Amino acid sequence: MSMLLPPAVEADLARQAAALRERVEASGLYTHEVAEFAVALQVHRWVAPALGLTDLGTLTSPESRNIVRKVRKPDGVTAVLKVIGNLREPGEAQALAAWSAYGLPCVRPLAWGQNPSVPGAGPLAASYLLTEYIDAPVLAVPDAATGAQRQAITRRLTECVSAFHRAPVAVPECARTWVDRVGVHLRWTLPLIRREGLAEPPGWQDKLEAASARDNRLLHGDASGANALVLGDTLVLLDPPGAIRGPREADVGHIVSYMACVGARTVEEKVADIDSLLQAACRTVPSLDPVAVALFAGVNLITWAGYFLVGHVNRYAGSTGAGAATTHPRGQAAAYLAAAARLIADSDHG
Repeated sequence: MSMLLPPAVEADLARQAAALRERVEASGLYTHEVAEFAVALQVHRWVAPALGLTDLGTLTSPESRNIVRKVRKPDGVTAVLKVIGNLREPGEAQALAAWSAYGLPCVRPLAWGQNPSVPGAGPLAASYLLTEYIDAPVLAVPDAATGAQRQAITRRLTECVSAFHRAPVAVPECARTWVDRVGVHLRWTLPLIRREGLAEPPGWQDKLEAASARDNRLLHGDASGANALVLGDTLVLLDPPGAIRGPREADVGHIVSYMACVGARTVEEKVADIDSLLQAACRTVPSLDPVAVALFAGVNLITWAGYFLVGHVNRYAGSTGAGAATTHPRGQAAAYLAAAARLIADSDHG
C-alpha cells in the first residue's frame, strides 16, 4: 500500500477532495473526477517519497481534479509536482520538453511517468510530471479590466503562443486533435443544451472537424492568463492539457473566448467584447485566418453555455455563479449560443 504523507499534507489533500466532490455534486458535471482524484492521491503518496520530495504546499485551486504541489527536491531545488489520475491527456511532458529544447519560454520538465506501479495497488492509470518552479505571478485578468486592458492581454498572449506555433518541433505521436480536446467537455454540456431545446449554431460540428484538420502543428491547448507566468517582459507558459495538434487559430480562438468571458461580468459585456478581442489577436499576427479564429472561439462558447444551466462554476468560462449568472441560467446559455452562432456563421471550413 502507498504510504501516508505528512499529516498537514494529508489534511490539505482531504480538503481538496471534499471541495472537488462538492463541486461535482452541485452541478452533476465531470462526476468521474472524484474517483480519478482518489487514484491521483494513491500515486502522489508513492511518487513524492520515491523522488525524495519535501512538500511546500498546493499550487492549484481548492476543487481541482489534479494534485499540483510546490516541492523541494533532495538537491534543494524547488519544483512542481503534478499528479493526474487518468491518461486522457497524454503528452504534456513531451510537449514541454520539445519546446524547452528549442529555447521557448515554458516550464522545463524534470521527470515524468505514467501507469506507475504503486506498491500494493499495482499499475495505475495515472501520470505524474515534475517541472521546474518559477517564482512569478500568473497573468491576471481582473474582473474590472477595461476593454483596452483585455485587448492588451489578448495581444500579449497571442504574440507569446505564436512563437510556439512557429517552432519546428515534432508533434508527439500521442497528441490529441482539437476536436478530442473540446469533445471531453462537450459530451457533458451538449446534452444539457439539447435538453433545454436551445439552438446550436448550424453545421458547427462539421465546420469544427474541417477546421481542425487544416494543420497539424503542436499547440498549447489552453493558452490563458492562468497558464502564463509573468517574468519581467516575458510570458512563460505552463500546464498544457497534454499534447494537442491542429491549426494555430485554435489556440488563438481559445485566447479570444477566454479573454471575453473570464471573470464575473454580465453576459452582455462578455459577448460585446468578442469582436474587438478577435481583431486585436488577428492584428497581432496578420497571417492568422480571422474566420477560423472566430470559429474556434465560438465552439468554446458552445462548450461553456451548458455550465450556466447546472450552475457549474468556472471563472475562466465566465460561469462564476455570481449575480445574474445564476438568476437567468437559460438566458445566459442562450446568449453564449447566439454569440457562437454569429461567430461560426461565416465559416467556410465546413
